[in-house]
Amino acid sequence: MKKNSQKPKGGKGKRANYSTTIVRIPVPIKKQVEELIEKFHRENEEYMKLPLTGKWWEILGVKRNATESEVKLAYKRLSRLYHPDVNLRRDALVRMKALNGAYEIYQRFKR
Repeated sequence: MKKNSQKPKGGKGKRANYSTTIVRIPVPIKKQVEELIEKFHRENEEYMKLPLTGKWWEILGVKRNATESEVKLAYKRLSRLYHPDVNLRRDALVRMKALNGAYEIYQRFKR
C-alpha cells in the first residue's frame, strides 16, 4: 500500500525572504534604551571616581571635618557600589580594600 504524503503549500523549496524585513524600534523602547545607556555611563563615571590612594576623607569622598554619620553613610554607599559580591569588575576587590582601609583609619582617628 502506498501512503499519500501531502506536500507543503507554496511549492518546493520556497522560503520566506527575511533579508528585506525591516525592524523598527518603537519610540518608547528607544527612549528606554537611551536612558539605560546614560545610566550606565553615569554609574561608570561614579565608579571610577574612587581614588585608590590618599587621605581617608579623600577616599571616602567626605570633608575632613565630616560628622560620624556622614562618614558612615558615605562608607555604606560606596561599599554597596564596590563590593566584589555585587560588582563583577576585576578591580572591585582592590577598590573595596582601599575603601575598608580608609574607614579603618577613620575609626582609629576618631578614638
